[in-house]
Amino acid sequence: MEIVVDRKRRIAPVRLAQGCREKRNAAEQTLAALDEANEALNDLKGCSDHVDPKAVQKLESVLSTVRKAQAWRLRVAIIDAQFLGLLAANDP
Repeated sequence: MEIVVDRKRRIAPVRLAQGCREKRNAAEQTLAALDEANEALNDLKGCSDHVDPKAVQKLESVLSTVRKAQAWRLRVAIIDAQFLGLLAANDP
């Protein structure tokens, strides 16, 4: 079975599934890096004598926004993989 992307290109579900796995792995790695960044930020808060509180708040805001976006990408990759699994299961 092939999935028609447009009239000139067709992509096999196996290749699409590989792309979904790669997206999922990338999102998981980014979320792990964000966890490390949050830990570093918490360490930085401990040095409040030498750190501008507004800069810390801005950094917290940016990390939160990026985390939400990556979590959304991870959800989309999981849903895509489930959809491709359904397509493969229904392939005659």
